[in-house]
Amino acid sequence: MATVAQSRSNSVSSLAAMAATDDRRVERDRTGYGHRRVGRLMRQNGISLVRTGKHKVTTDSNRMKRDLAIRALKTAIALRAPPKHCGHHTDRGSQYCAHDDQKILHQHGFKVSMSGKGNCYDNAAVQAFFKTIKAELIWWRPWATRRQFEMVIFEYINGFYDPRRRHSALGWTSPVAFERKVA
Repeated sequence: MATVAQSRSNSVSSLAAMAATDDRRVERDRTGYGHRRVGRLMRQNGISLVRTGKHKVTTDSNRMKRDLAIRALKTAIALRAPPKHCGHHTDRGSQYCAHDDQKILHQHGFKVSMSGKGNCYDNAAVQAFFKTIKAELIWWRPWATRRQFEMVIFEYINGFYDPRRRHSALGWTSPVAFERKVA
């Protein structure tokens, strides 16, 4: 055990010595050594990196299917009764490009809009909403069942976020109050 720690200590000190003598120009991070230099020196000295899970998985890509998008769209139409020529903006996900989804949108008179190819910025408002709902609701506790989770999200959106939560982008009014004002 002592030999492993001793060899690691020697490897780290030799790594630092080699890095100090290497005078090639590299991009520097906050340690003063570029990632390529550190990687090369680690390979030369037989030092490997052990990665740990750092990011929390918040979505299950197997769940985002066409039927889920269609159910959500039909629910929104039933609850909100949007006027003709109302905008419907999405990313280029296959569930939104599906014939059934497009058919429902055209039947209800929506103006269909999709984000540009490789352009993630035009969907920023929705991404900000996802961050807000995760920070204010989802990350606070584990959920026993998917159904319970769906009900809590539904209650959060329809009972708090839309009718009561104030938004700076809407002049510090709730989405429901803003919608009534501009309609």
